[in-house]
Amino acid sequence: MGPLPAMLEDMAGVRPLERAFAKTQLPLAIIEHLDQEILMPQMVHLFENASREAADDLFGLRVGLAMKPTVYGKWVRYAIEAATLHGAVLRLKQTISLHQNIGNILLERQGETVLLTYSHQSVVSEHGRHHADHILPPLLGIVRHFLGANWQPEWVRLFYGKDHRHNGLEHMLATEVRYRGSGVSVALTATDLATKNPTLAATPLTSTDVLSDVLSTKAKGSLAQIEALMSLRLLEGNSDIAGVAELAKSSVRSLQRLLRNEGVSYRALLDRVRFTKASTLLCETQAPITEIALMTGFSDPAHFTRSFKRWAGMPPSHLRHMQQA
Repeated sequence: MGPLPAMLEDMAGVRPLERAFAKTQLPLAIIEHLDQEILMPQMVHLFENASREAADDLFGLRVGLAMKPTVYGKWVRYAIEAATLHGAVLRLKQTISLHQNIGNILLERQGETVLLTYSHQSVVSEHGRHHADHILPPLLGIVRHFLGANWQPEWVRLFYGKDHRHNGLEHMLATEVRYRGSGVSVALTATDLATKNPTLAATPLTSTDVLSDVLSTKAKGSLAQIEALMSLRLLEGNSDIAGVAELAKSSVRSLQRLLRNEGVSYRALLDRVRFTKASTLLCETQAPITEIALMTGFSDPAHFTRSFKRWAGMPPSHLRHMQQA
């Protein structure tokens, strides 16, 4: 939530702050526990309720302007240590599942323009405007790490339609704001993407370091930890138990014993991770089924389709059709 609580209290006082959290069904004490996970739908509603309590239609954008990209932790730090801006975007895309369950980073070419887009089901919703506004400044901050602090995009785009806040948004962002996009987008060029990192880290982070942020909040050796490790391995197309055991600093035999004690086999747990990831990709993205097969560790799309039908009782194409109907 970044500086949202402090900003709301400064603008409107303690009572509006308390009301915003109460309406969102979040305890105010969570402000003192910033490592506590908050579900995205709750975060989206918190921004909406805080904006109402502040009586400020631009509150979400003000929160975003007060945030640095690194507020998102190692996920973004790992990205901005890439050799180029394009590499940073790829790192964001490849490791976003370690930051949140459902979310996507896209690069979309539109003629000479390349759109860097963040999209999430809960953000791109009826109540997601203020939360979407707050995402733009940190997204711009990531780009400016490579292109310079004074760089300005030719335009940005938001998922919702143009409303009475248009002039205020353009004034605060100092650029053209467009609407009816697929998420929160920044317009770039191919030349921008090729820009090299001006400050390479002396001790660069790895994807495993990003994973440590996830695992630090989970009990060591828990099924949640093992599932997180499986998801990490799937990012590289790997699903073997030996690789997961190595990341868990365990032997294969010890890992198998842990799973037996939990009443689940490695294969069954892997199927669960694959099914969850595949279902999310089918419902929340337009990725081709062949690509989803690869992203869930299958080298053969036909094998993926047979497995998905065994898990869900229907082919992957049917689930996607049901979601789009």
